[in-house]
Amino acid sequence: MSFKIKHENSINLMVGLFSILIAFLVLFAFPKETFSLFVWLIGMNISGICAIFYFIEQAVGTTVVVEDRTIIIKCLLRRRKITVQDICNINAEKYKRYRKGNKYRRGYTEHRMRMTIELLSGKKIVLTDKATAVRNEGLFGSAQYEEIPDEEVSLYKAYMAIRQRCIKYNGWQIAETPESDLPIR
Repeated sequence: MSFKIKHENSINLMVGLFSILIAFLVLFAFPKETFSLFVWLIGMNISGICAIFYFIEQAVGTTVVVEDRTIIIKCLLRRRKITVQDICNINAEKYKRYRKGNKYRRGYTEHRMRMTIELLSGKKIVLTDKATAVRNEGLFGSAQYEEIPDEEVSLYKAYMAIRQRCIKYNGWQIAETPESDLPIR
């Protein structure tokens, strides 16, 4: 089974902002030096490439493929393969995030879901997906943002599929809990 999610990976933005900061610091610290212009050009190129990668990654999205005994997480530049036997815990939770408005649009509360996969090696893999539906009332700027049910969120579907594989192959003894019992942060 394949699930398409809108995972937000901010490492590209962090690297881009850091390279802009370094480029301007070098440019202003050594304005007459030739290497400062060179470093500034390299920093601007790196930040531009990181910004392009961020927007392409948002457009393409992340795919979670749940096979019989493996889980594959495909991002734009990387692919991670996990066996079900390597998973020691899996957790899903809902959370809210307030998006601040400006003079052109009003602020709104965005509902999201986070899935944390804990591996036997101690590493944690965190995936997020949006759980907000936008209902437009017809007028510009009058959209209504609503939380969608868990069963319609792709990340929750992936969570349930992985959880079932862990119960089947790892022998987990987990009581079935209703979807409404997910914690909200």
